[in-house]
Amino acid sequence: MDSKEFKLELIEEITHTIFPSSYSNNELGVRCPFCGDSVKDPNHHHLNIRINPDDNEPIVFRCLRCNISGLLTSDTLAMIGNVSTEYASALKKYNRLSSKKSGIIINKQKLDLKFPELKITDGVIKKHKYIEHRLGLKLDIEELNNKKIVYDFLGLMKYNNIENLNCSIEKAISLQNEHVGFLSAKNDFINFRDISGNNKRYYIYKVLKNFDTTGKFYIMPNNIDPFSTEMKTINIAEGVFDILGLYYHIFKKYEDNMIYTAINGAGYLNVIKYIMNQGVVCDVNVNIFSDSDRPPKYYYNMIERIEPFVNSVNLYYNSLSKDYGVTEKEIKLYEVRV
Repeated sequence: MDSKEFKLELIEEITHTIFPSSYSNNELGVRCPFCGDSVKDPNHHHLNIRINPDDNEPIVFRCLRCNISGLLTSDTLAMIGNVSTEYASALKKYNRLSSKKSGIIINKQKLDLKFPELKITDGVIKKHKYIEHRLGLKLDIEELNNKKIVYDFLGLMKYNNIENLNCSIEKAISLQNEHVGFLSAKNDFINFRDISGNNKRYYIYKVLKNFDTTGKFYIMPNNIDPFSTEMKTINIAEGVFDILGLYYHIFKKYEDNMIYTAINGAGYLNVIKYIMNQGVVCDVNVNIFSDSDRPPKYYYNMIERIEPFVNSVNLYYNSLSKDYGVTEKEIKLYEVRV
């Protein structure tokens, strides 16, 4: 079938098999499978799929409630409802052809999560003091909030109209009162650290359902133009406290064109690939800051795979501590030749 016929049949299939749904002005409305949509009104829908039978543009979607957007893939189509597999196959083919014709490259879903104005409560101060104590520094709370530190978990969810939490009420209260969080690069995960001693040290929270766990990594917000030709340095460590320690104790005076990222269990190659896909492809140096329990040979295969695409890969350890989320006097870097 041609593209117009395919689109018309897809519209008819969705509107006849999925409830609630509607189609008008080239937009197909359904309930959002990512945020769960409105809890109060099960007949209401906020996910709009732009599908114009008379053009050859890629079919894209956006939820007006949680702000997630992206290319309508066969996986997303399956999440929306019980649509015939023949349409999933046809959608894959159409996406390939339409992207080539239009010259449009659309990234997979990324959640547009916004931080509310931070209210300074006793709980927020407690979490901030924990970070200051770990690093042995006095830090500006607003500066850290702008670095995607989650001091107010429930406030963040409420501000972004996310009512369906992906955990129990008891766990949500614990995350609010006994944890400090760090929002992932694609805004789909919050990596929590317990500050009370009453829970497991780490907890990874999915902001919305059905996200790939390879996206857990954290990237410190910056003003770097990824498409500029200036040399850039990617500093990578295991966890967010490591990155904060390196940033404040070692590199803050050398901020220009430096990217700081914590893998949070997502894998070094996944992180580097993501950064490169954002346009950071010219004159790149990579600094890996390893925990002491990972020997140099752990990195050999990974370094071999990325070396052709970067200027240099440098491996560092801390001779005074296991990692870098410590005070300045507990950090002494040494480089290992690889």
